[in-house]
Amino acid sequence: FRLSAEPSELKEPAIPSAEPAPLGDLQEWKYSHATVSVEGESNRINVLFDEWPSPEFSDALKQNGFKAERATGPWSAAYSPEQLKIATHVAQSYSTSISSPQDVAREKPTPKNHGKVTAVQPATRYLQRTERKVAEFLHEAGLAEAVMGEFHIKIENPPFIPLTVESHAVGEGVTQLYLTHYIELNGDLAHDGEMVFNISPDGALRLEETAVKNPFTGGESRIYGGGDRTFANTFARNIVSQGFAKAAKAEMAQDVQQPMKLPEISSPVDTQPEPVTEPEMPTLGKISPEMPTIEDPEQKTADVVTDQPSVPKDKPQVTEQPSVRESEKTVPASQLIQRTIEEHDPELHKALIVSDNTVQASVQNLRDWYVSVRTQIKAEFQSPEQKRDLEARLGAISLQGQQAQVGSAQITPAQAEQMNADLTWLNERYSPESVTIGELRQWYRVNVAIDEGKHTHRIEQLATTLKSSGKEVIEIPGLEYKKMKTDLHNLQVKIGLAAAPNVQKIWNAAESQRQIQIDAAGQKSLPGKNYKILAEGDKLILTNQRTAAQLTLENGQIVENTLTQTDADQLQRFASHSVQVPPQTAGVER
Repeated sequence: FRLSAEPSELKEPAIPSAEPAPLGDLQEWKYSHATVSVEGESNRINVLFDEWPSPEFSDALKQNGFKAERATGPWSAAYSPEQLKIATHVAQSYSTSISSPQDVAREKPTPKNHGKVTAVQPATRYLQRTERKVAEFLHEAGLAEAVMGEFHIKIENPPFIPLTVESHAVGEGVTQLYLTHYIELNGDLAHDGEMVFNISPDGALRLEETAVKNPFTGGESRIYGGGDRTFANTFARNIVSQGFAKAAKAEMAQDVQQPMKLPEISSPVDTQPEPVTEPEMPTLGKISPEMPTIEDPEQKTADVVTDQPSVPKDKPQVTEQPSVRESEKTVPASQLIQRTIEEHDPELHKALIVSDNTVQASVQNLRDWYVSVRTQIKAEFQSPEQKRDLEARLGAISLQGQQAQVGSAQITPAQAEQMNADLTWLNERYSPESVTIGELRQWYRVNVAIDEGKHTHRIEQLATTLKSSGKEVIEIPGLEYKKMKTDLHNLQVKIGLAAAPNVQKIWNAAESQRQIQIDAAGQKSLPGKNYKILAEGDKLILTNQRTAAQLTLENGQIVENTLTQTDADQLQRFASHSVQVPPQTAGVER
């Protein structure tokens, strides 16, 4: 069965790596779970899926002129080289998304690189516009390899807001990529839009979060689990059209970036002091008092904490601003940083200037500490006061790095304790957790119910890896384990909110119809075949007598919930029935 389709003009085609084959009687490209064919006689392209595809793949074909009566196909369109590229790309992407490692190994319709992936996949490999544009930017800017590891660069591109590109390893070969516009507000840095991507071990980008300034609260509005695609599409398109790739090349040419060492947690620092002389705070340059600025804390980590010797005296560290009038007084940047620290954290400021009791920390300690505090600022919800404290701490670490001797620095015992606490936080946050195939299956169902299945592709990858390994458990990164727990929690909240009013309705109906039982101890209850409700003071406790799942309400508020969606659906029916039935038959007999 074939449906006809007119050739479509493609505005922005998703082009695969496969090259179109010459027309003949029948040309076929067989993948593990899909087949692409070209019929020479009818001059048509057909795509046939082995299983029901997700909307991502069928919509990609539909939007590019392919038509079919069933989701599995065959999807048909008039032949053109561009249409063939789209068809083979969709078939290959679909097969890869649901294939086991053995299936992928058998797929050889196009050349594959089986070596270690060292760069983000090219733009032609993506169906989603955001990922495609960001991949285009990274490759054009020459950053596609650098962001596979620890990396940081600030791209100046007047008159546009500077763009910070930053990446951090988060375990299991996964790297997180941040693209952020930072602006200065009242002397503080704040982001003016951010996208966060996961980069898989095979170099595939996937949008995870977006954040924008909240015009009502002054804080940020962050969307997890796939982000805001409309905002992300605009952000990604602007990065490409505004020439940030060219600006990045110029930036790299002036100051070649050295990727940071992976933040392996350093050994705890001994907090016992040893006397040292107080280091002299360096003057970093002259700055106009009309616009007092300091070196951006977002600067490259290699600049912030460096283990290289000091710059020779005959080579100036910072160039003075060209239009400073003689009458203007100059302020050292280090003093501005110290003033900020003194204002927001007097104890930390005291620890910086009093060097009677200090301990030695390696530059690697400082690097790890910087990464931990930077991650806390970005990854955790903080009150304005907490955020200012963290930013002040980041500035202090920056100063320590600038003053560090080759390979080591002197810090106070209080700083050493704070550093060890921050490093412990980072270690615990990113330490992997073990999960079973049953937990992955449960997470898959929950993610579909609570988050529109935005994380199911990754869950499938984990399940496939676990099954192919023959083991009972698989270790997943701490962030993904946290995401799993968050999804489970959010589902329980959703179920509880749906069930609570119906439990109250059933109880109220039973009271009005005198169905409540009171035992010798004065305990009120509404027993039933499958469910039972108890009243204890201001609490109502509903229990599934078969599974022991419970919902506890206190003054109408949810205290605890372990019910399932099935329980919530049944309670909905019971509540409707309790209102309708005559008094003598009402109750939770089900």
